[in-house]
Amino acid sequence: MTRLNSECVVKAELYVKSDNCCPESFVCGVVVTIRNDSRWLIHDPVCNDNTCGAVAVNATCMTSGWKLVAVRKITASGFGDYISAGKSVELGVNSTDCSDSCKQMMDLP
Repeated sequence: MTRLNSECVVKAELYVKSDNCCPESFVCGVVVTIRNDSRWLIHDPVCNDNTCGAVAVNATCMTSGWKLVAVRKITASGFGDYISAGKSVELGVNSTDCSDSCKQMMDLP
Protein backbone atom coordinates (compact mmCIF):
# COMPACT_ATOMS: atom_id res chain seq x y z
CA MET A 1 0.00 0.00 0.00
CA THR A 2 2.91 2.38 0.67
CA ARG A 3 3.90 2.21 -3.00
CA LEU A 4 0.38 3.30 -3.96
CA ASN A 5 0.64 6.54 -1.94
CA SER A 6 2.89 8.10 -4.59
CA GLU A 7 0.75 7.01 -7.57
CA CYS A 8 -1.00 9.71 -9.59
CA VAL A 9 -4.79 9.58 -9.64
CA VAL A 10 -6.42 10.16 -13.05
CA LYS A 11 -10.11 9.78 -12.12
CA ALA A 12 -12.28 9.96 -9.01
CA GLU A 13 -15.79 8.50 -8.77
CA LEU A 14 -18.18 9.17 -5.90
CA TYR A 15 -20.33 6.19 -4.84
CA VAL A 16 -23.03 5.78 -2.18
CA LYS A 17 -24.85 2.81 -0.66
CA SER A 18 -27.30 2.15 2.15
CA ASP A 19 -25.73 1.76 5.57
CA ASN A 20 -26.31 -1.77 6.86
CA CYS A 21 -26.31 -0.48 10.44
CA CYS A 22 -28.74 2.36 9.77
CA PRO A 23 -30.75 1.61 6.60
CA GLU A 24 -32.17 5.14 6.52
CA SER A 25 -28.60 6.49 6.15
CA PHE A 26 -26.09 6.35 3.34
CA VAL A 27 -22.38 5.53 3.26
CA CYS A 28 -20.14 7.17 0.69
CA GLY A 29 -16.87 6.12 -0.85
CA VAL A 30 -14.59 7.37 -3.59
CA VAL A 31 -13.14 5.06 -6.23
CA VAL A 32 -9.86 6.38 -7.56
CA THR A 33 -8.28 5.17 -10.77
CA ILE A 34 -4.50 5.42 -10.93
CA ARG A 35 -2.30 5.58 -14.05
CA ASN A 36 -2.09 1.80 -14.47
CA ASP A 37 -5.94 1.67 -14.61
CA SER A 38 -6.27 -0.11 -11.25
CA ARG A 39 -9.23 1.12 -9.23
CA TRP A 40 -9.38 1.51 -5.44
CA LEU A 41 -12.35 2.21 -3.16
CA ILE A 42 -11.48 4.61 -0.33
CA HIS A 43 -14.08 4.75 2.43
CA ASP A 44 -14.81 4.37 6.14
CA PRO A 45 -15.79 0.69 6.53
CA VAL A 46 -16.85 0.86 10.19
CA CYS A 47 -20.27 2.34 10.81
CA ASN A 48 -21.17 4.07 14.07
CA ASP A 49 -17.67 4.15 15.56
CA ASN A 50 -17.66 7.96 15.98
CA THR A 51 -14.64 8.41 13.71
CA CYS A 52 -14.09 8.93 10.00
CA GLY A 53 -11.35 6.61 8.88
CA ALA A 54 -10.16 5.86 5.38
CA VAL A 55 -9.15 2.47 4.07
CA ALA A 56 -8.46 1.47 0.49
CA VAL A 57 -9.61 -1.81 -1.01
CA ASN A 58 -9.45 -3.02 -4.56
CA ALA A 59 -12.63 -1.82 -6.25
CA THR A 60 -13.24 -5.29 -7.68
CA CYS A 61 -14.37 -6.20 -4.14
CA MET A 62 -17.26 -3.68 -4.20
CA THR A 63 -20.73 -5.15 -3.73
CA SER A 64 -23.57 -4.38 -6.11
CA GLY A 65 -25.13 -2.04 -3.52
CA TRP A 66 -22.79 0.83 -4.44
CA LYS A 67 -24.31 3.42 -6.81
CA LEU A 68 -22.29 5.87 -8.90
CA VAL A 69 -23.12 9.53 -8.14
CA ALA A 70 -20.36 11.66 -9.73
CA VAL A 71 -17.17 11.39 -11.80
CA ARG A 72 -14.22 13.79 -12.03
CA LYS A 73 -11.05 13.82 -14.09
CA ILE A 74 -8.08 14.43 -11.76
CA THR A 75 -4.99 16.36 -12.82
CA ALA A 76 -2.81 17.02 -9.78
CA SER A 77 -3.52 14.67 -6.87
CA GLY A 78 -1.96 11.43 -5.74
CA PHE A 79 -3.37 8.35 -4.05
CA GLY A 80 -1.92 9.45 -0.70
CA ASP A 81 -3.76 12.77 -0.98
CA TYR A 82 -7.05 10.86 -1.09
CA ILE A 83 -6.16 8.79 1.97
CA SER A 84 -5.24 11.97 3.87
CA ALA A 85 -8.43 13.78 2.81
CA GLY A 86 -10.52 10.77 3.83
CA LYS A 87 -9.05 10.83 7.35
CA SER A 88 -9.02 14.60 7.87
CA VAL A 89 -12.65 15.21 8.89
CA GLU A 90 -13.36 15.64 12.59
CA LEU A 91 -16.69 13.96 13.23
CA GLY A 92 -19.30 16.21 14.83
CA VAL A 93 -17.34 19.45 14.42
CA ASN A 94 -19.74 21.98 12.83
CA SER A 95 -22.21 19.13 12.30
CA THR A 96 -19.87 17.17 10.04
CA ASP A 97 -20.25 13.50 9.28
CA CYS A 98 -18.18 11.08 7.23
CA SER A 99 -19.80 12.23 3.99
CA ASP A 100 -17.68 15.37 4.40
CA SER A 101 -14.57 13.24 3.88
CA CYS A 102 -16.00 12.12 0.53
CA LYS A 103 -16.66 15.76 -0.37
CA GLN A 104 -13.07 16.63 0.48
CA MET A 105 -11.76 13.77 -1.65
CA MET A 106 -13.96 14.77 -4.60
CA ASP A 107 -12.73 18.39 -4.32
CA LEU A 108 -9.06 17.45 -4.79
CA PRO A 109 -7.53 18.85 -8.01
